[in-house]
Amino acid sequence: MDIELLRRALSTSIDAAVRDGPRSPAAVLLTFYGPGEPTVIMTVKARHMRQHAGEVAFPGGKWEDGDADLLETAMREAREELGLEIARADVIGQLGDAETQSSGYVIAPFVHVLGERPDLLPNAEVEEVLEIPLAAILSTASVSGQLGVTLTHGPHTVWGASAGMLTEVGERLRAAGGSLT
Repeated sequence: MDIELLRRALSTSIDAAVRDGPRSPAAVLLTFYGPGEPTVIMTVKARHMRQHAGEVAFPGGKWEDGDADLLETAMREAREELGLEIARADVIGQLGDAETQSSGYVIAPFVHVLGERPDLLPNAEVEEVLEIPLAAILSTASVSGQLGVTLTHGPHTVWGASAGMLTEVGERLRAAGGSLT
């Protein structure tokens, strides 16, 4: 698997509209970089956060009134959390919406692919930045009755909506003829 296969597999149209519904809208940005073997950027949320403290997640957060749409939410949050400056044109696609069970969000996941590692400037909401080889984390998938699909990276467990998003990435790669090894 290489970064160009990932780019082809994840390129889709984008629907960033905020929809009314019983769950609060939120958005995340899945940033992958190369060259060569794709690496995904995730964060460990700081322990002082009210929601999702200590969890492994993608940069993102809830939609705010000043955000034009959910893509703007994802871009704003990535800028705030990691110092990533992203142009709308650099976002290549979108995964299916994901729902959080504990906090009541419906999350729009957007995909961003770079040719090289970006400079990262994490803020106080981020306890740790994780840069994880995509094939390595996808190879750890297991199913737990309590957590659903889980993935691991060292001492960290990815579960819930974030694990579901990574699982969808793996499915799209396989559908595009890619191998996860």
